[in-house]
Amino acid sequence: MRSRSSKAFSLIELLVTMAILAAGIVFIFRSFAASLAGVKLSQNITNACLLAENKVWEIGQHYKDGFSFPEQGAEESGVKKFDWNSKFSDTEIAGLKKLDLIVSWPEGTMAYSMNFSTFVYKKQQP
Repeated sequence: MRSRSSKAFSLIELLVTMAILAAGIVFIFRSFAASLAGVKLSQNITNACLLAENKVWEIGQHYKDGFSFPEQGAEESGVKKFDWNSKFSDTEIAGLKKLDLIVSWPEGTMAYSMNFSTFVYKKQQP
């Protein structure tokens, strides 16, 4: 005759197995949600960098050509709105200015910003 334990699982064994399985599934779903949030933030950082590159180029061209350029503005990339602020600072070298650009955006309850700095040179006329 076979013993009872070799024929089937007990109710306790099934409950423990189900609890372990449920905990594993919850962990997987939370990891997936965190991964999606990380991808979204990474995409926004990439968009902010591309916006900053574009604005630095535009501001530099306007400065070299002698035109004024707004010091702040907003751009939309997809569904996200990015705000930017620019500021020129004098340097010790004539015609060379330091350009600081700040790009910021809201992300849920947080606000992120990235600072970019470069130098722009305008050749002096003799």
